[in-house]
Amino acid sequence: MARKWLGILMILSLMTVTATAQDIHTQQQLTKKVMQMRERFTEIMTVQSLTKSPAGHDIWLLTLGTPEAQTHPAVLYISGLEGPDLTSTEIALRVIETWAENLQSNPALLDSVTFYWIPRLNPDAAMAYFAVPQSESFINGHAYDDDRDARIDEDGHDDLDGDGLITWMLIEDPAGEWMADSLYPEIMRKADKEKGETGRYKLLPEGKDNDKDGKIDEDPVGGVDLNKNFTYDYPFFAKHSGLFQMSELESKAVADFVFSHANIFMVYSFSRHHNLIEPWKAEKNEHAGEPDRDVKKDLKLVPAADASYYRYMTRLYQDTLKPENAPEAQFGQGALPEWAYFHTGRYSVAASAWWPPQVSKDSVKTEDNDLQQKRRWIQYSRHIGDGFTAWKSIEHEDFPGRTVRVGGFHPFFGFVPPADSLDALAEKHESLLSQFVDLRPQLQWDHVRAVSLGENVYRIEAVLHNSGFLPTASEIGSRMKWVPKIRVSIELPSGGRLISGQERLTLDRLEGFSSHDKIEWVLQTRQNDLRLLAESPAAGRAEYLLELKND
Repeated sequence: MARKWLGILMILSLMTVTATAQDIHTQQQLTKKVMQMRERFTEIMTVQSLTKSPAGHDIWLLTLGTPEAQTHPAVLYISGLEGPDLTSTEIALRVIETWAENLQSNPALLDSVTFYWIPRLNPDAAMAYFAVPQSESFINGHAYDDDRDARIDEDGHDDLDGDGLITWMLIEDPAGEWMADSLYPEIMRKADKEKGETGRYKLLPEGKDNDKDGKIDEDPVGGVDLNKNFTYDYPFFAKHSGLFQMSELESKAVADFVFSHANIFMVYSFSRHHNLIEPWKAEKNEHAGEPDRDVKKDLKLVPAADASYYRYMTRLYQDTLKPENAPEAQFGQGALPEWAYFHTGRYSVAASAWWPPQVSKDSVKTEDNDLQQKRRWIQYSRHIGDGFTAWKSIEHEDFPGRTVRVGGFHPFFGFVPPADSLDALAEKHESLLSQFVDLRPQLQWDHVRAVSLGENVYRIEAVLHNSGFLPTASEIGSRMKWVPKIRVSIELPSGGRLISGQERLTLDRLEGFSSHDKIEWVLQTRQNDLRLLAESPAAGRAEYLLELKND
């Protein structure tokens, strides 16, 4: 690819306001953009709808590749997995267009690699950004009985103060567990009972008890968080996890696509379940090299053979994006990033698209990660003059005679950056994503020679080499015995006879960065040439035409 290596840009300008609905693509606008790119880059881009969401939105998949795209190693990029994460979709659209422009004039790279993009996996949740009132949602449009009362979607959010935003409610209550932060009193933190603290408030989403069951906003419209619906460590009966594993059209479509495309060597997803700030925990080295070890044990630990590659990818991410004050990573249950690695055997990396930067160093350090994040957010909100509504008292029919205040952080505040920073943010991610493509495994033949043993008999010596950084298969994939092995074959000339060695054989995996395997054959032939072939869906194809010379 003829890349534009743009380097790391200056820190985002902070003296702006958060992106508005006019700066973010609606689903209709996204579809229009996708179709325009398909028409513009028709020779290298195909577009298909993997499925439709419960609300009827297409889940678009864009492929940058040749007509033989499925025979080349590929990366699958997934944006818009988590509803409020509108930023990753904007990154996707910009990066896809940049790559397509470069590849249109220089398509050579597509002879060795394919790019798959899902720009918005959860459009139903994303559409909450454009609704009035605006509310933050992680769940798709699948009507669901969250509170198990035989009624569906009957108790959603209510805009009590009429500002067009669904924020939060503070209800004074002696049994409440929340109290004002001493450093920034407009934000709430949980009272620490071990320090003798007592709470003063209950903190609830802005709304009413519409179904009169004593609960607030417990059954909003929709029902399933896609990042809780995958098979890995699935949280049965948990809120918003779905009726069962892969119950949703969107998650099932992703799984079907991954399992039907063995050429995908890496899944890159934008998610809070990130592992590029700090890699997932790894096994100790004493477990390395035990191919028969029960893979059901310690399935939350990365095998030692894979851990070093994850550590390198983490350094690459940090050197390129220079992340600071990132939110704490979450290890998900039923989450896509973990599923892509532990259940499909592909390398899976995940990163948050954006988070509010720290604008001041004066916040007191605390072990409470939730409080630390709120302190950074309120600093940022004060700096840009937006993103937080001061608490104001209202009359609330469900709490007569009690003090109720509405306010707090705006929906999408921690997910959508300033409007004028989207282009620069996409450029930074484009640089990183390009480097991740360069890590792909690549097969090649080295030191191939034919030694004449007389009377048309030859010993063929060859070294199959992985010149890429990543192994041809992850260690977890090899343990699961799901990821296809390397197929090696020698094509004998007509009338040729193999004396020793195998005409077709398989190799489990080749480690990355110059790992190799030596292979030998002895054969008899009167012809002058033969062909060696090695192929792996995730590592490509290597061919060598060998000319025989009789000494």
